[in-house]
Amino acid sequence: MTNHRKTVLLVDDEPELLSLLTETLRRFGYAVLPQSDAESALPFVRGGGGIDVIITDLKLPGISG
Repeated sequence: MTNHRKTVLLVDDEPELLSLLTETLRRFGYAVLPQSDAESALPFVRGGGGIDVIITDLKLPGISG
């Protein structure tokens, strides 16, 4: 069995919330990739680089759907 640390892509445009969630998830042992907008998060999604979970704001500016 491998000891894989789960990776979370975290996307939110509110800096305080992004910081709080990043810190909290890291305390629970997750590797966190915090991104402040959808445009910067998309390369992680497209790259298929081992993202286990995506947590995102539902209403990010500049993106629909």
